[in-house]
Amino acid sequence: MKMHGDKGDIDAWKSVLKGGVIIILLILLSTVALTGCIEGTEQSPPPEKGLSSLLPSTDLPEDTELIAVIDGKAGDNNVSVVFSTVNGSESISPMNVTLVQAVEGFYSTSGTYDLQVWIVEAKSDMDASAAYRNFINNSRFQTKLQHVERISMWVANGRQLTEVRDISPTGGIRYIYVWKEGDLLFVVWGNEDREKSRELASLLTSTALNA
Repeated sequence: MKMHGDKGDIDAWKSVLKGGVIIILLILLSTVALTGCIEGTEQSPPPEKGLSSLLPSTDLPEDTELIAVIDGKAGDNNVSVVFSTVNGSESISPMNVTLVQAVEGFYSTSGTYDLQVWIVEAKSDMDASAAYRNFINNSRFQTKLQHVERISMWVANGRQLTEVRDISPTGGIRYIYVWKEGDLLFVVWGNEDREKSRELASLLTSTALNA
């Protein structure tokens, strides 16, 4: 009887130990799996959004559609017109500026020519301010227009935008909107439809604020 009792105790202890080992293994496996998930998350950060993500693409003005996007770094030929317009090479009393990259968005409309949006990233807030000044002081905007002021201000979504009036390809008045936020410069090349041009500029201020 004593031997039978000892064997029962041993079997009982074996069962307890076996159950404990299984529990420990399950805890270890769960820890490893959790660690792998955490490490996987840390190793795969979400991709950074580029300047093109700021271009308005939905809820656009009537008969307006984003049809092409061109971007590039400073010195690239594909955005050379953008940089030459804001780097001071075409400006009166130019200011030194270091530019990083830019994107152009082309919008088709029911009018005779497309609208364009420029977003330019400068090296710093001060460089963006210099780029803004260079744009406003571009030589093409220095001559007077008949019966209309060349430059005025307009507020959209709490942001003060500079409205520049230029001669359009058809000989009318084209409305351009320019402003800066941080190290970014924004330019909307509108058309002779002031309301449509302003609507696109307002959309751009919204996407910039929500970025």
